[in-house]
Amino acid sequence: MKTHETYTAKFKRDGVQLANSSDNVSRTARDLGIDLSGLGKWKKVTLEGGERPFPGYGRQNLTPCQRG
Repeated sequence: MKTHETYTAKFKRDGVQLANSSDNVSRTARDLGIDLSGLGKWKKVTLEGGERPFPGYGRQNLTPCQRG
């Protein structure tokens, strides 16, 4: 069973920066050892998240409604 990895905010920001400067996002994700879908989510959060898209340990701050 695959365990859930927790990545730091810096790792996520650096990954997004690499992906944005790369001509092959799939290869960037593979080189970082992450799923392409995860990198895509990080890119989306970065675009929508303003200055601090990954506070704390890289997790977004969720409102009680968003937590469920």
